[in-house]
Amino acid sequence: MFVSRSLPKFKLNVSSKKIITMSNSSKAVVSFIVGAAVGVAVGYFLNSDKKDELVDKLKYQADKLKDRIKKKREHFEDAIENELA
Repeated sequence: MFVSRSLPKFKLNVSSKKIITMSNSSKAVVSFIVGAAVGVAVGYFLNSDKKDELVDKLKYQADKLKDRIKKKREHFEDAIENELA
């Protein structure tokens, strides 16, 4: 039979330091501001003259990542085959 025990509760002794926490509404406001800033940055780059350069760089990086993942998958499959053989 499983007996449930409560764990001891530890209290942090912070006499001279204050712990600052954000409320849910503050987190939502910060998230909205960060999202808006990211949206503005993406919009700026997509409407700039360097759009094609940026898109080419992103495609190149995505292709590199895809190749790395493919190699890792093949290596993993080979390792499993060797273990099962």
